[in-house]
Amino acid sequence: MWLTARADTLEANEQMSTPTLEEYIVLRRKSSGVKVAFDLTEFAEGLTISDETLRHYPSIHRLRQDAIDIIAWSSVSSTVLSFPIFNLFV
Repeated sequence: MWLTARADTLEANEQMSTPTLEEYIVLRRKSSGVKVAFDLTEFAEGLTISDETLRHYPSIHRLRQDAIDIIAWSSVSSTVLSFPIFNLFV
């Protein structure tokens, strides 16, 4: 997922196409690597958040999603220089 999102970012940047806000949000979530980091942290710490738990407590899923967004969006400073089309300032 992360590698595919980074490839999509590079391709769109080369074509100078600006994504819609919705497309940007989805792509930023995937290309930031935060989801992977969260999954690895969960694994490394021996934590298990089952799909059943996420279904019964949607607030846990929402909290995870919001944390991913905050981290992904706050790390755009390097993206501004690397991928000028894919930043919050366009």
